[in-house]
Amino acid sequence: MRYYIYGIVHDDATLPTGLLGHADASLELVKSKGLSAVVSKLTEEPTHDASSLLELYQVQQRVLTGLDARAVLPSRLGSHLSSREAVAFMLHVHAESLAQQLDGLVGIAQFNLSVKWHLDQEIQLAALSADVQTLRAALQTQPEITISDQARVGELIARQLEYERHRLMDRVLHAIEADLTEYGVVARETDSTAFNLVLLAPKNRRESLLERLGSIEGLSGRLEWQLSIGLPASAFRTLEVIEPSLADLERARVTLRLPVSAPLVPPQVQRAYKQLALEKHPDRRQDDSNAAEEMRELGWARDLLEVAYSGIGVRVQKVVSK
Repeated sequence: MRYYIYGIVHDDATLPTGLLGHADASLELVKSKGLSAVVSKLTEEPTHDASSLLELYQVQQRVLTGLDARAVLPSRLGSHLSSREAVAFMLHVHAESLAQQLDGLVGIAQFNLSVKWHLDQEIQLAALSADVQTLRAALQTQPEITISDQARVGELIARQLEYERHRLMDRVLHAIEADLTEYGVVARETDSTAFNLVLLAPKNRRESLLERLGSIEGLSGRLEWQLSIGLPASAFRTLEVIEPSLADLERARVTLRLPVSAPLVPPQVQRAYKQLALEKHPDRRQDDSNAAEEMRELGWARDLLEVAYSGIGVRVQKVVSK
């Protein structure tokens, strides 16, 4: 029986009545060394098609936002381990590093900020810019304006729009930066979205963020924003759980020419990787078609052994970037 992992909380957290997990399974708290993993039994592995992943994401967000906890360190979507004992072992082995990550999230929430603009209006403003007007004036002196000339105008307008998008985003960030711990930029859904941001800030700052957004001069009528309620900081701190098979561990050790049975520590793994990387780097073997693949195999072996040398590994990843 496998166990799906939603996230890590302090061991004083409680599960609200009626809160259910994936496939309506009951939630449990697995505790060790001051931490708890929020889990549920998993009768079958989650599938990876788009609709199943969306459903899984919605369930995970519902569970994490429904917890009565000081802080939540979310797990990567789809994280699971082979048994309840494996979950407890993971907490026990990595308690210090997990507690450090979790303590940094106490009182902190993630806010998603989506900023829309009126695209037709912005295109008209971009078309009135000095650079576009200068190009158009130059083209008017030609005997004929070609399709290529029109494309040049369109490209310049597009560059002006991109410049304005970043300028507006900088203004918004400057206005709210006093309330932020961290921020990241995420992909836009459509051209009518000026930009999307994920913001890390104290949970009680949502009203302050809204006030600061509303006080930015000159943007009334140009931008519209939507700010989510405080969510677990899944874009900033995501726990990846790694439970390799014995076959994978043996293969990784052989790849790095390390003893198959002796205990390992991360510095030992890193030294072995560096030594082999110097020998096998594609720049030194430009005529070898297998060089790039062998380098990827070395990297895979290093990552697996560095993280999972203790049997079950964890890695806290950051998803977004500035």
